[in-house]
Amino acid sequence: MKWFISIVSIIMLMGCAQKTVIPLSPQTDFDQAPGLERHDFDQISMPLVEDLLTYAWLKDFENQNNPVPALMVAEPLDKTGETLDRRAAKQSLEQSLLASGRVSLVKHDALADFVLSGEINMLLEQTEFERKSRYRLNWQLMSKTSTHPVWQAENLIEKVQRISAF
Repeated sequence: MKWFISIVSIIMLMGCAQKTVIPLSPQTDFDQAPGLERHDFDQISMPLVEDLLTYAWLKDFENQNNPVPALMVAEPLDKTGETLDRRAAKQSLEQSLLASGRVSLVKHDALADFVLSGEINMLLEQTEFERKSRYRLNWQLMSKTSTHPVWQAENLIEKVQRISAF
């Protein structure tokens, strides 16, 4: 009887040793980078435009030319490696510029007195449980009569993703 119990025990132990146990996690990997969305651009566009309109370029233009400068807003360059909605950035800036009532917008740079352009870069920091995407948005306003920018600004936006650990 002892032999029988020993053999059954060995068979049961061998059966248990062959099973692979995989712990389940609610989220095992990061989603795609969070990216910038229209609401991100909406949050920065009004303060950006307010800053743009306080610089001397506007007063200088009003004193020398027409009272309302014609601006063209270009879609920002995407240097993040992500697929961003650059048109949303452009539309958000155009909406804030129009709301100011201080400039007129044109569609072609040939008609513009100034061109507002931008560039979006990203720095990614990732640990096992956290991923930070830091976006740097650089803006400049160029006069059509000068090779130097008449205004420059930078915005920083940080997005964080976390994976919950057991």
